[in-house]
Amino acid sequence: MSKAKSIDTITKAIHNGFKKAHNQYYKYSGSWLFLAPEYFSTVHIYQELASKIDNELIRLEVKPSDLLEESGKVGSGKVSKRISNGRIDLVLDYATGTRENPKPRGLIEVKKQVYSIDKIIGDLNRFDLIFKRISNHDIQHSIQFGMCCYSVDYTVSKTRDKFQGSISKLKSDLKLWAKDKKYLSVDLNCQQKVEENGNSWSSVVIVIKRTA
Repeated sequence: MSKAKSIDTITKAIHNGFKKAHNQYYKYSGSWLFLAPEYFSTVHIYQELASKIDNELIRLEVKPSDLLEESGKVGSGKVSKRISNGRIDLVLDYATGTRENPKPRGLIEVKKQVYSIDKIIGDLNRFDLIFKRISNHDIQHSIQFGMCCYSVDYTVSKTRDKFQGSISKLKSDLKLWAKDKKYLSVDLNCQQKVEENGNSWSSVVIVIKRTA
């Protein structure tokens, strides 16, 4: 049986997905990725993940309520609407699952042009509520991590220092957000490409892992 791919491998695939989306959109439209809809990046990330994993399954637009049922017991009490509303952009399933009985391992949300934690706080809080529910009910759950990833473009007027400043602030805000959440850990990985004309584009992956 194939081994589940590491978080590092998944993170690199997401960065490569953003890169390919950026290059293709620029090639055929003459515009940068921030002008494309989010799903354009989502599809490229999906394809890049598919090329890096073996027997693990990847799904698009999955209901959170379905994920809770598939990954283990939901636990007692009503599921918060902050968990159940909407859909998760990408779900990575364990190879031990099947199409009829999937076992979700990781949840991935894709965004664009994120300059502060405010634009992703809803996704972060949903991951938090899912992991907290698992921890509080001592549930044997297959979900191990959540990722919130995004691309962001800066024109030459918004220098590289602008990006570094936003990343520094995001790290500080994430640390504060996770301060009392003993059942999870947070990490941030980013890549930046500066073009000859001074414009830059970047991809950022925030990884939230269960610790309990």
